[in-house]
Amino acid sequence: PTQHTMPNSHSSSPSNAPNVPPSWSETKTLTSTHIFRSAFSEAEFKMPTDEDNEGQDVEVYDVRHNENLHLNIGKQHSFVIHAQEWISERPQGQQQHGETLQTQRVLAFHGWLDNSQSFAKLAPLLCRYFPLHIVAYSDAGCGHSHWKPYSNYSPLDSTVDILKVIQALEWDGKDRSKAPHLLAHSRGAVCMMFFAASFPEYCNKLILLDAFGVASREAATSALTLRTAALKSDKYGNSNIRIFQDKEEAAELLQKNYGYGMTRESARCLVEGQLLKRAGGFSFSYDRNLITPSTVRFTEAQVLAFVTAITSPVMLLTPKSHSILENERDKVYQRFKILYERKNVETRFRVCNANGHHFHLNEPEACVGHIIDFLKSDGLPSEDLFGQIKAKL
Repeated sequence: PTQHTMPNSHSSSPSNAPNVPPSWSETKTLTSTHIFRSAFSEAEFKMPTDEDNEGQDVEVYDVRHNENLHLNIGKQHSFVIHAQEWISERPQGQQQHGETLQTQRVLAFHGWLDNSQSFAKLAPLLCRYFPLHIVAYSDAGCGHSHWKPYSNYSPLDSTVDILKVIQALEWDGKDRSKAPHLLAHSRGAVCMMFFAASFPEYCNKLILLDAFGVASREAATSALTLRTAALKSDKYGNSNIRIFQDKEEAAELLQKNYGYGMTRESARCLVEGQLLKRAGGFSFSYDRNLITPSTVRFTEAQVLAFVTAITSPVMLLTPKSHSILENERDKVYQRFKILYERKNVETRFRVCNANGHHFHLNEPEACVGHIIDFLKSDGLPSEDLFGQIKAKL
């Protein structure tokens, strides 16, 4: 292997680090709200420095990038999903004759109104330090993927499309050891959770970036939810398209609208995957029907049923600031509790030394070590720290 010192931000937390932030087991008043407030505001992991890694051999790979992968997921009619792929390869001069580098598959799915560019910084770093084949795709109606006429673009529709993408990639073999790892952010993580629960044979490990289940509602609100969605269905059309003079103007608006700690550089990266060239400038490429309210909302009981059905190892990775999970700590705690009570499957919660809801795009170097460490693991629980917490409740 090539002798290389990994940057401190690429390294994972120490091998003896618990599966949950120290504050989970050290908190004295162990209410769910207290635990999550403590985890989000106080938990920090010591990242190894260059001195810590000195003398270690780290194999470094070249990365091949295909920025225009087109997947036809339609059956009777063509429906194209745009994707990008990054593949680890041995550096020239180190390749053995006839050798094929054995890579693990990763399917990456972005958040609401984003596109495959959401992983444009993280994916090549992961492939550089671990042998992976990563495919990140733009959901229907997003980026440069086809639109669905008259669609409400519900999370369940997107979940069904995950299966179609896996089939188009021919990653749907019967050998679960070759099933892809699922890596997803925000709304994409919600859909990947639904998918992992419904199609466990196509999920090796599940990595969730700052999302853990959809925002639930009381069943009594169902009629009002449908009424609201129907009345607003024509509010957002594709007729009044805003034209931006240049990409920087589009990035400025994107950063302002997203909030949650998005950096300008991250906004610039995202707009590269969702701008169309028009007379007089550029416009966003996403279908405005994506903005319409959902016609159906899940109850918490339904969300918990999906969580209970997940059988794969799971890691939830969140930023140390601007996490959207702070808004629903109690629900997230109860959902995560179900996974921790599984006896034979690993469940991890990590607070990443990065900021912003798009932390994987803002500071991808801070995420790499956590993700690779999880991919390397045997998928079995190492400590029953959650059981210790439960005993004190």
